[in-house]
Amino acid sequence: MKSSLLAALLLLLMPMAFACLAAADGPGMSVTVDSIDCASRDVLDEINAARTDPAKYAGYLREWKKLYDGRRVWLSKTYYLQMQEDASAVDEAIRFLKKQKPVGPLTRSEGLERAAREHVDKQGAAGQTGHVSPDGLSMSDRVGRCGTWQKTIGENISYGTDDPRRIVMLWIIDDGVPGRGHRANLFNPDFKVAGAAVGPHKVHGTVCVVDMAGGFEPSE
Repeated sequence: MKSSLLAALLLLLMPMAFACLAAADGPGMSVTVDSIDCASRDVLDEINAARTDPAKYAGYLREWKKLYDGRRVWLSKTYYLQMQEDASAVDEAIRFLKKQKPVGPLTRSEGLERAAREHVDKQGAAGQTGHVSPDGLSMSDRVGRCGTWQKTIGENISYGTDDPRRIVMLWIIDDGVPGRGHRANLFNPDFKVAGAAVGPHKVHGTVCVVDMAGGFEPSE
């Protein structure tokens, strides 16, 4: 490790309480090989879209806000996400984006992608959540097996959708998370490289892991 900074470990358990339909039947919950491969490629692009043009990204949140009814976000006439906060959380996120200066895009790191993929595969099969793998490995353990990180590292996790834009919007809104830590990770200028992975989850349908670092040297 080339820094004394602590890694920021952040997790978002997307709302899984639904009015009518089981999770597997809701929008964005079906998991296929094609959708997983596409999402894994596109999540980093979506993060970079938000980092490089926050003001434009605010427009996506304004559209998302229209789906709110109290603390419910209606994705269809029969399917909703139960949030901890109402639409005022979206308003706060929009204000943040309008003030946020653009930051540089994250460069894809195959090493960090391998670390993220390892966590997705093991956690998805076990049906667990959190930053510790079923075999007891922490995020820094997993990343360290793939190479050496510089300056700082962080991790965002979401469950319940493989849609890249929805994943990133919910991290930016950061419903119910004190300090909006997922959002802070996304716009942290110290992060320069990242790896994303998406896969099936035994309980929540889908899991997405993004590992970020100030720099990364892969193992030989």
